[in-house]
Amino acid sequence: MFLFSQLVMGYVFSRQMKRRKNFYQLQMFFGLIFVVGVIALQYVGGMDGKEIIHGYQPFMELISTVLVCFGIMLLIAFWILKSYEVTWAEALYASGLAYLAQHSVYSLQNLLWQKLPLPQSGWLHEVCATLVLFLVAILLYFAVAKHMVYEHHYIASIRETIPLLAMIITVVVVFSALATEYQFVPLHSLYAFIFCVFILLFQLERQKTLAKEEEATIREQLLVTQQAQYKIYKENVDLINIKSHDLKHQIAALRTMYDDSLGNEVINSIAGTVRIYDSFVRTGNEGLDTILTAKNQQCMDKNVLFTCIADGKLLKNMDPIDLFTLFGNMMDNAIEAVEHLPKEERSISLSVKEELGMVLITEENPCKRTKQENGRFQTTKEDKANHGYGIRSMEMVAKKYDGTLSADVKDDVFTLIAVLYL
Repeated sequence: MFLFSQLVMGYVFSRQMKRRKNFYQLQMFFGLIFVVGVIALQYVGGMDGKEIIHGYQPFMELISTVLVCFGIMLLIAFWILKSYEVTWAEALYASGLAYLAQHSVYSLQNLLWQKLPLPQSGWLHEVCATLVLFLVAILLYFAVAKHMVYEHHYIASIRETIPLLAMIITVVVVFSALATEYQFVPLHSLYAFIFCVFILLFQLERQKTLAKEEEATIREQLLVTQQAQYKIYKENVDLINIKSHDLKHQIAALRTMYDDSLGNEVINSIAGTVRIYDSFVRTGNEGLDTILTAKNQQCMDKNVLFTCIADGKLLKNMDPIDLFTLFGNMMDNAIEAVEHLPKEERSISLSVKEELGMVLITEENPCKRTKQENGRFQTTKEDKANHGYGIRSMEMVAKKYDGTLSADVKDDVFTLIAVLYL
């Protein structure tokens, strides 16, 4: 039962992580290594999962137990590391949580069997014990484990995880040894159960806090990057205006030229200038013009048809960086979605209009692949740790202006709608 409980809890606290290819074969193979390793450790250390061997001096018994339990944690971590795409720190962290969960089940089983008239041995005892294990495992998964993983990862480092494992071993294992030695198992079971649950809930809140801090840091970095990009885009738009102004002088110069070769050279220069000028988007909002002009140039480079009907004056009260965040991410996601489609299918449409006193922003584009999780569209890139913040950034902007952001896919057409109250 001890081995089975460890495997179940190891799975509970690693289930939200990204699985490796051939996941089930890896689970079985390294799970077998785990079982053999634990049996070997128990044989060498003289531990059956419930009590310490007798035959060593008390101090040596304690050291033996600590080493055995730490070895079990390492085996769980190794099993998780080889089955999921995680780091050693994450695997060790998950193994510590699994060990805590297993010990909480063990303590709860002790309490139940001491207070209730349940069978103490035999097959019925094993059935009841297994039922308690699965009920606690399901409860822990939905109440704790499911909410601890951020983007398929734990936020953990070796420097912080090792002290946590040391604390678990010290408190759980050492006090278990003392409880067995001095026969106060009932009191220990109650204490151990409360302790394990407390630490699991504490780690849940800690992971949530760390996730928020990491997301805030990434958003701050994105904001700095967006500010720099906006400045570059603004400079490019100013350059377009200068080029457009020069177009008049080039045409005037063409009229006075009679040399064919020189005339062709000027005409070619004008053609290039006209192409730049054609990418300019005018909405009545300088900030929005800057963003959409840059994105329209990207569309032209990728042979994407971009149509825009936007009343930029409706967005005059928006901060330019918020404009850049909302429309920049919107256009980037749309371009990424269509750039690999056949040329005749590459199209993006954008509209900004007033409706019932609200600003309604609608973007549509063909879409062949999407991924949703918890009601939110996820990035399709492999590096999810550094991508997938576009939608969240847009949601943050919409919320800032008391608005909403929604997305839907119907008949292979992706539609993004932002409603702002300005």
